[in-house]
Amino acid sequence: PAFLPQDAVQFSTGRFSLKGMWDAVMDILKESSPMMGMMAQNAIDQFSKQNGVDIRKDLIGNVGDEVLGANLLVREAGKAVDLSSADQLFAFSLADAKSFDTALDTAIRSMARLPEGAEPGAAVEMFETLDYLGSPIHALKQPIPGGPAGGEQRIQYAVADRWLLVSLGKGGALAAVLAALAKPGKTVWERAEVK
Repeated sequence: PAFLPQDAVQFSTGRFSLKGMWDAVMDILKESSPMMGMMAQNAIDQFSKQNGVDIRKDLIGNVGDEVLGANLLVREAGKAVDLSSADQLFAFSLADAKSFDTALDTAIRSMARLPEGAEPGAAVEMFETLDYLGSPIHALKQPIPGGPAGGEQRIQYAVADRWLLVSLGKGGALAAVLAALAKPGKTVWERAEVK
């Protein structure tokens, strides 16, 4: 993908069929234990019916076969570059980004459960949404522990262009990729050691 910024310190690309894997796992379940296969299919069908999202068609069916994994440096003013604090970025191509984004949003919203004692109808939002260069970035509200030097990391995602972008870290990787999509500039593919 042409959007990978120059400050990627490690990256790999490849092709992987999530649809093929899903179908193979479902076939294995059905063949190895027809009862288990039926239970799994019933659970999937029930989720789809309750939430209005067909996991196979709307989510997995819209994921393409291009995959990118990268670590990007997050530069902070006045601080030395620390390679151990690079953000992780994963990008998955999408066959239909708009349909995927709608289905993912619906699935996430429907899976949010009300805490005990909450008023009926109260919405529980798991993500906060920020606009960055015209693209919404969805960040898990609760940071997770285990970052560099015991710090916290954020899980963020965005659907932009024809990509699902997911980052783990401080969030700089996702912003850098969205900036590169909005205004293409120098990319990692132009570095001499990559050519």
